[in-house]
Amino acid sequence: MRRASILLAAALLAPLGACGATGGANPESDARAALLRPGDIPGSWSLVGTTDRRPQVGDTADPLDDAKGATQTCRSALDALEVTTTGPAPTSADRTAFARAVYRSNRATPSADDRDLTLTVEDARTASDRAAAVMAVTSACAKPLTTRAGTQRLVVRIAPTSYSTPGATGYTVAYDADGLKHYFDMVVVVSGTRGVTASITGPDRPANRRLLDAVTTRTLTRLGAPAGPSAT
Repeated sequence: MRRASILLAAALLAPLGACGATGGANPESDARAALLRPGDIPGSWSLVGTTDRRPQVGDTADPLDDAKGATQTCRSALDALEVTTTGPAPTSADRTAFARAVYRSNRATPSADDRDLTLTVEDARTASDRAAAVMAVTSACAKPLTTRAGTQRLVVRIAPTSYSTPGATGYTVAYDADGLKHYFDMVVVVSGTRGVTASITGPDRPANRRLLDAVTTRTLTRLGAPAGPSAT
């Protein structure tokens, strides 16, 4: 199976489009209403786009398809994680069950050029499956992997990450290109009938974790708060 790029932000950035404004929709019944506005996120961020369409298998290429050092158990765990990140196109009946927004940092520094934040709100069952799959990946893929991005050799390490948000399950993918490190962090939290997944790319792992803690906490608060304007 060709995995969508579950370990890179590219997979979570596509496909994006314009979703209609939800106005005062209830976050408990409409996932889009729970998405944060850029001003709700610590720091300075712009909304890149939103979508109610789950990524499809093969939407983007995964450089780890050709990674060396991955055992069959690791590859199977990565494939299983992909299943929880993809799905059929939504119907008119379930468009309120899934929503995703992508934000980009406004910081004008070279190290933040590709700092993208993705926030997903969906049904709890799918998020629970993803949390279990994340745990399986961190266990099965504990050894470093190697791959290439163009002519550059990358050493990839996957490890579990702890968060202060109650019930959170997370992991980090660290990319090392001749000492230049970059991180992809993801956290999954289930609350009631909803699941929240947030991920970010960036050169500072502790900063990534702090931001994801804040984003998931504020989204969970929004899910339990009265209706308000959405990100879209």
